Amino acid sequence: MEQHITDGYPLVTSTGKLNFIGMFQKYFSNDKQDMDVKTIDNNWYSPETFKTYLGIYKAVIFPEIPLNLPASEYTEEDLLAIIDRIKKKNRDYTEQSIERCTLLLWRVYEVGFLNNEYEDKIFWNKSGLLTQDNKKRGEVVRRMQLTRKSFSIAEEKKLLSWFNDLDPESCKGTDIGIALMFFLGLRNNEACGLDFNDVRLLHREKEIPLIYVTKTSKINSTERKAGGKTKNAIRVIPCFDFLFEFLMKRKQKIENMLKESASDKSEIESLPLVCGKDFFTLSTTTYLTNAAKDLFRELGIINSQTMEALEDTLLFQCRMNGIDIGEKEATAYLFRRNAATNMYNIGLTAGEIQYLMGHDVEEDGEERNYFTNADRLERVYNVLCGHPYHAFFNRLFENQRIVCEKDVYAVIQAEEPAERIIIKNNSNSRMKIRYCAIRERDMEKKDIDIRCQLRKLYYI
Repeated sequence: MEQHITDGYPLVTSTGKLNFIGMFQKYFSNDKQDMDVKTIDNNWYSPETFKTYLGIYKAVIFPEIPLNLPASEYTEEDLLAIIDRIKKKNRDYTEQSIERCTLLLWRVYEVGFLNNEYEDKIFWNKSGLLTQDNKKRGEVVRRMQLTRKSFSIAEEKKLLSWFNDLDPESCKGTDIGIALMFFLGLRNNEACGLDFNDVRLLHREKEIPLIYVTKTSKINSTERKAGGKTKNAIRVIPCFDFLFEFLMKRKQKIENMLKESASDKSEIESLPLVCGKDFFTLSTTTYLTNAAKDLFRELGIINSQTMEALEDTLLFQCRMNGIDIGEKEATAYLFRRNAATNMYNIGLTAGEIQYLMGHDVEEDGEERNYFTNADRLERVYNVLCGHPYHAFFNRLFENQRIVCEKDVYAVIQAEEPAERIIIKNNSNSRMKIRYCAIRERDMEKKDIDIRCQLRKLYYI
């Protein structure tokens, strides 16, 4: 193919992998007429269509492509970010023009996995996005793969047991990265970008552990950079107590090691949470993602055929007609979907979930800066205290006697809104009890609170 097709853009990343434009050039056309090779210009029958579409790629799409991101590592967020940039730069575009750009963008990604360059991790073709023709939509569905939105509770319990068995002093750095993605829904490059200085406490009546996401690792690199995939990636996330304690034990281990070696103790604050071959080396995102896949295989979280629900009538019809709709193997991105699902289940608002996941906050009356307010962080943390994962760990330690010289905090919830909670002190010592409501229930609303029933499923 002639070089002018891609206007001299770099075709590979700094690590030698094909980027999006490189994938475009490799599969733009099939000069050898190899029937096994899928091409981007397939079905561009008229010269006018060829000229129009190629012009859109060169003038509209290519300038918005991240040149150092391998095509094989694209996620749905990456494609949506490109489309968002196209919309902002071309505000006079009609909805039809944006849809055309979306289809052309998808076509390059699709041709990559159709030619076995990588596995499909986005699955946009499941909705018949490529065509409105009913016959061709049927062909789309036949090669469709379902996107898993979350783990099953049984799978979550496997992951929780795996985490409980980890030794914070000796576990691999990628294990910590997996835990951060699982519990907090971080992107892999956000987890790799964290250091110990990003784990802090908010000093309130009860200290609240926080994770500051301000850096990310460079693609396939052991270097970090300020900022994230988008401006929304910068955020402060309340952290689970058990995860914070785990990280502090890890930190104490490294501090002791530095003390024994007469190294600068202050150095620990800049050390990565997700380390590579040693405590001082940063893990790459690829290494972390592969470690997550290995863990899925080890725990049997792979190629599951369980579906939570059939997503639309078309899927239902396919099932009834005996068309097999498989499911791709689980990837590390499933951690983010699962975390968001749990946030919704425990009662966080849409704006809170969008902020915690590093998305644009679209809820009316909310702004991003509202969520860094100490009172708001405390509110989100208190809701997280009702997370079903706490029920799992409480079950493990329920028979242990707890002796504590400091204040003891407990989260208690009645079965019904009007039910009384009675606290008795059976000891001879005087005990001061203070209480506050985690969440006020609006009795006028007809929504159903499923949190108590949900926690029971993790307790059994």
